[in-house]
Amino acid sequence: MYAIESIHPVPAAWLRASDLAPFVPAYARRLVERRYAANTVRMYVYGVAHFARWMRRCRVDVRDLADEVVQRFIDEHLPRCSRPSPVQRCRHQVRAALRQLLITLVDAGVLVSSRQPDAIEDQLAHFDAHMRQAMGLAETTRVRRLSVVRSLLQFRLTGDAGSDATTLPSSDELRRFIAQELARQSRQRKLSCGCAARLPVRAPTVRRPRCRHACLRNSGGRRAVVERGPPCVRPAARSTGLACSGRACPTAHP
Repeated sequence: MYAIESIHPVPAAWLRASDLAPFVPAYARRLVERRYAANTVRMYVYGVAHFARWMRRCRVDVRDLADEVVQRFIDEHLPRCSRPSPVQRCRHQVRAALRQLLITLVDAGVLVSSRQPDAIEDQLAHFDAHMRQAMGLAETTRVRRLSVVRSLLQFRLTGDAGSDATTLPSSDELRRFIAQELARQSRQRKLSCGCAARLPVRAPTVRRPRCRHACLRNSGGRRAVVERGPPCVRPAARSTGLACSGRACPTAHP
């Protein structure tokens, strides 16, 4: 049970209270044997602990675990979860951690494998761990790069050559992938420009200049001006203290 004792007390308590507790040592040992970094193993165990707590609250039996259950946890619970670190809430990292958990449960005989492990996601998990630990990249940057690499690996698997996703792509494959991506982005730009061209164009609003003066009637029936801008006072009106509105003033203003 060393893997549980070595982590934060809160996730450790979640694991001890769950049906996944007996499988955590084998899970951590599997990651270490595949040369996962120590910090990655710890983050994956945090992700499993988060999932174990959700399983217990939703009364999900360990024998009922499948890809659909994992996806429901990622799509429905993670976006609403606001628990602070060390609780693992990164979608890509939790998905990779739970994929390894399902493989561990298959090896233990608890689950029956319905398909082969996803080689693409396994490679992406290693690449994400490298970007996070060795390069120190932010999550938004990692997500963008993972999207491009995922498209490249899927292109290789679905191409005519049927290449292996775990091997390095050839220069010809890279050229064809880049040409495909550029063509796809060009189509998207044309569609966005077409939608923008169909939008109604509103005529620009012309605003009339506001009057800088407000005229009021004083008690003697004469028009007094209360200025809102810089004062404009006629020389003849300075003695009376009345400002000129500038509209009917016979005196030339500078």
